[in-house]
Amino acid sequence: MKKNYLVSIGIPVYKALYLKETIQSVLNQDYKNLEIIIVNDKSPEDIDSIVLSFNDKRIYYYINNENLGKKSIVLNWNKCLSYAKGDFFTLICDDDIMKENFISTMIELAEKNPSCNVFSCGRIIINSVTHSLVGKTKELPTYESYDTYLEETIKGNRKHTISEFFYRTEYIKKKKGYKVYPVGYYADDASVLNFTSDGGIVRTNKRLIIFRKSAINISSNPTYNVQKAKAGIIYYKWLSSLNRGKYDKIIKNRLEYDLYEYLSNTLSIIDFMKILYITPTIIWSIPRKIYYILNFYKIKRLQ
Repeated sequence: MKKNYLVSIGIPVYKALYLKETIQSVLNQDYKNLEIIIVNDKSPEDIDSIVLSFNDKRIYYYINNENLGKKSIVLNWNKCLSYAKGDFFTLICDDDIMKENFISTMIELAEKNPSCNVFSCGRIIINSVTHSLVGKTKELPTYESYDTYLEETIKGNRKHTISEFFYRTEYIKKKKGYKVYPVGYYADDASVLNFTSDGGIVRTNKRLIIFRKSAINISSNPTYNVQKAKAGIIYYKWLSSLNRGKYDKIIKNRLEYDLYEYLSNTLSIIDFMKILYITPTIIWSIPRKIYYILNFYKIKRLQ
């Protein structure tokens, strides 16, 4: 390596269950010049004892005065970023795991690609209960321009988690950090797309992040389906503004698909009605909304 860069690793925390393993995976990195920024989002769980069990001067521990996640988990992502002093920044969720060469591999990519600001790797997906392999990322191009990445994102071909990305800190701070969406849904897609607008994205297909698929993740929790629907409408409207009409049909179809998923998996008729209310008539006409209302129980039985 050309330089002993300082790397800031943000860990936004609310859940305690796997936190110790997450922190340990960061401490196990073969690259050692790190600052580990742990921000407790006023969790009701015992986060303090887990963090304080580690005796490492590279750990900086903060506790929010209020729970930012009530509005959006992204607010705590940006809180982590606000404390960062490193040349590079990465964020890892409180139940994910870094393989020991994640940081060193990302720095190598950054040194080889000085005009790029966003770097990523592949991931392995495991079941949070059985720890068995659920899936893994397919191989993708090692470089994509912003235009290519935008097109592939619109088509739904770029699925990821926020933990597998690595950035130049000064750059993403100038971009005003992560984009804030209701409950944080779609925020990783929107944020990474926004960050790639200058220089595209460089990646390795090495799978260096382990992601836990869990029912306690927001993505798997139907309690937040109304907020997810709101976030989806905001996100796809933003995507439409970026593509200048070229892929409007694809965007409309993807939004309709997502909204139907949230609608059919809602826990109550009240949430069902809320999703119908906020959905633009360009997606579902008034007659279609009425049809869904009249067939509420039939739609629920299909799940």
